[in-house]
Amino acid sequence: MIIPKDIHLGVIESQMLGLAKFYTKQYDVSIVIPDSIDITNFAAEMNFITYSNNYDLRKIIKKSEIVYFRSVINFIQHFILCRRNKLEILYDFRGFAAFENFYNKRNYINFVLLFSLEFLAYIFSDKVQCVSENMKQELEKKFFFKKKIDIIPCLAHQSYKRIDSCPLKIRFVYVGGVAKWQMLDLILKISLQIQKQILCEFTFISNNPSVLENRIKDTGLLNFKILSGDNDFVQTILKEQDFGFLLRENLLFNRISSPIKFLEYTSNGVVPIMTQYVGDYSNDIEKYKLGIVFKGNMSKLIDDLKLVSSKIVEFRQRNYRYSSKLLWKTYSNI
Repeated sequence: MIIPKDIHLGVIESQMLGLAKFYTKQYDVSIVIPDSIDITNFAAEMNFITYSNNYDLRKIIKKSEIVYFRSVINFIQHFILCRRNKLEILYDFRGFAAFENFYNKRNYINFVLLFSLEFLAYIFSDKVQCVSENMKQELEKKFFFKKKIDIIPCLAHQSYKRIDSCPLKIRFVYVGGVAKWQMLDLILKISLQIQKQILCEFTFISNNPSVLENRIKDTGLLNFKILSGDNDFVQTILKEQDFGFLLRENLLFNRISSPIKFLEYTSNGVVPIMTQYVGDYSNDIEKYKLGIVFKGNMSKLIDDLKLVSSKIVEFRQRNYRYSSKLLWKTYSNI
């Protein structure tokens, strides 16, 4: 299982290790990880192999039977080696790199190149998996034909049952960064409206606390704090929150996504506040009455918050039941 060099440590902790454990139900798994990453705090029961360059990777791949790729660059670099040695390839679409890259850089040449490479990964991989039903349908549409695709979302490690009501001061949380697609400006705009009508406090958790503070400090938002920490720290803080922001624009890569933030919220009893463009979860949140969908009407959102906060124990219980089925140790939809 090859972990790319450009992947964030938080993703490795919250997702890659869970996925590796999930695969141990079927395979003998080795996690091939860049030697620049400190693995001393990772699970001791997992088998880690470090690499520093492609030469190291080639030696490791030759000793494998199934090779997991989630980077299209890694796939292209080692595809011929895998075929020459008759190794099975499992390609994992955790996103649509071509569309995400185009959104950030608006470079048509890069878009065509990445789209072509992802097409090759789709065509020539022995097994394909992705993060959502929406993405599965989009892959079949964009790449012109259907093939067996397993769906493995970004899952949680555990679900925490909460039965506490909202305190007098309702607690709102945002976990994330300041990228445009995370819609921080809209979150701040909503927060300013909330503080006018609801007694509340805000917690922002980010790997870029100083940048986030600069974005917030002159907005007029009151009673907020900015925190930063590892995944265990985030889980601890979430258990003390009531509502969590998860806003996304109406863009393809959002509609097919599976942000771990959603399950981090629901598995810790935090009621999500989302737009309707968050992968499969946009359907689930309304179908299973898990939270609030914000569709641009600010006064309705305030009314919804007042109503849900009065019934939040019911929402926490539904979120617990929902997220308990979407854990690495319980998931079985493949």
